[in-house]
Amino acid sequence: MLDANFGLVRKASSGTSYAAPHHGNRMFAEDQKVQSFLESHSDARKPDEDCSDFQAGSRIRSKNTQKKLDVTGVFGAACRHEMPLQFLNMKHGERLGYPVFLIRQLLQQAQNDKLRLHVIYDIACNLKSHLSNPKNRQEHLLQQMQFSIPAFHIYGHKTPCQILYSTRRQEGLGLTDGEGMERIWSYLRPFFRITKEMTPTHRQDLLTDALLHYAKRKSTDIEMSICLRMEKAEKTFTLADEDLKQIIAQAPVPVSEEDILKWEREEKETIRVQKSTPTYTAGIPRWQKEYVMKLTEFHALRQEIADTEDGSDLAASHSILRGIRENLSTIERKHGVSRRWKSSDGGFQRILKKVDEEERTKILSKARTQAWELSHLLRMKAKFPEGQKTGNKVSGQLKTMSGKLEKSCADYNAIRWDPLQTKFPRTINPKEARQPHWEVYTSLDLTFMGQEGIPHSIQRDAIDTLSKKVRSKEEQQMLQEEMKMVMKYLLQEHSKAEQALQGSCKLEEQSVLIGHLVNLEKRMKFAGYLFAKYHPELPDLPVDYLTRIYTPPSFQPSEVQLELDEALSEEEPMSEDDNY
Repeated sequence: MLDANFGLVRKASSGTSYAAPHHGNRMFAEDQKVQSFLESHSDARKPDEDCSDFQAGSRIRSKNTQKKLDVTGVFGAACRHEMPLQFLNMKHGERLGYPVFLIRQLLQQAQNDKLRLHVIYDIACNLKSHLSNPKNRQEHLLQQMQFSIPAFHIYGHKTPCQILYSTRRQEGLGLTDGEGMERIWSYLRPFFRITKEMTPTHRQDLLTDALLHYAKRKSTDIEMSICLRMEKAEKTFTLADEDLKQIIAQAPVPVSEEDILKWEREEKETIRVQKSTPTYTAGIPRWQKEYVMKLTEFHALRQEIADTEDGSDLAASHSILRGIRENLSTIERKHGVSRRWKSSDGGFQRILKKVDEEERTKILSKARTQAWELSHLLRMKAKFPEGQKTGNKVSGQLKTMSGKLEKSCADYNAIRWDPLQTKFPRTINPKEARQPHWEVYTSLDLTFMGQEGIPHSIQRDAIDTLSKKVRSKEEQQMLQEEMKMVMKYLLQEHSKAEQALQGSCKLEEQSVLIGHLVNLEKRMKFAGYLFAKYHPELPDLPVDYLTRIYTPPSFQPSEVQLELDEALSEEEPMSEDDNY
């Protein structure tokens, strides 16, 4: 999980440091290395995947360096159990160079070419597009990574990104929500009151101490955390299974889980194909497309003026017509067009047909995406009561998306010429365009349509619910493996401590090591008790040192001790009066 925090700043007036941090670079990367990498790494180009309004991304989108701040924030990484991994100080806004640097650092530390990272980041779609650009020379990293967007931030992205990058649609993530960094920031944020006034090394040491303490808390409670996650995964699986049965029962034709999985695969494949498919007008010079569109608008507007009986708007129409005529003359002079094209020319008709299809399909595709998002937001709004912070945010997104859909409809209706194909309507109504399964959308085959005869809303709910069910089962399997890993780690620590004890000759060291062994055995016993319910095939646990606390150590009694024991056994039992 990757994310940035712009609250942990440092003032440039807070002094300088003359000594290295006590913790070194245990948690924070060296500032000089980070800046050197950013200077050589190009992220000034706008990402190809520009599908969200989050203030993260390239140098174009990043905020300007603030002169009064020496550090503008902290960028960090953590695992799915919220264990802090690596952090760095930012000198700019949230540039794409920061996550690239951290990813490279994590891969170098792992020293495993076969390691595969599951990168969860607010703008993972932009980051993947950035790494895919040959100019950045980071394409080799893609072979070791899978990209996802956190569960909360995914709703700020377009529907295709929600389908391709949602944590619920990605294999290997279980029920990981990807918002672990937000919880770490919630813990660290209060420190800004003192760290903003500290010298660089003191600030870094304090934040490192805080992160180490946070990691200690997480590692100490890892057994309980895993069990709580397992309970949640089991409940989620049961609820998703019940919901899926109800959704399937609503379908007018028989549907199986295999059918739903097939819909999901087709949906993703269709989106990928659309991203790689060239436009209808590929190969046609841009000026010719613009020239044909302007010429068509010119003829359509001139005809409207001729047919207008009310002369109230003629002045404005004539002004627009003069502007279009001037644009046409400019294009003709620039590209050497000696004779103005006629609408009856074969080349004109060929280009106009492709332009018409591209323009209308582009607007309708955009409108359908907005209709999907509206449909999803309406379902989200039903889950949160009025007045709740998340509910208010969803309501705001609903209002914004409705406005965008109305604008798309207005843009479509503003096309001045009539459609050249029967599948396109002359105008579209926002009320009809709000329906994701509207027949105009389905006739265009803009994206996955699933099984014929089943409403699109049922197909969408079925895919989402089955994804949740599959991820819940996957989460349970992942947690069982993590239980094994926890026990294996504790056994390894126990073995290391035993070896150290055997090689120690100092009583003080032996005392400390025995205490450590006792604590390890206590922890293993508690973990074994918790895990036994979910994983009965756990290894036998050592309790040698723990047993010695409650029972005297075994030893060979001496002759004097045997005589004393024998003498005591021959004495008469003590009466109650002997207690006084």
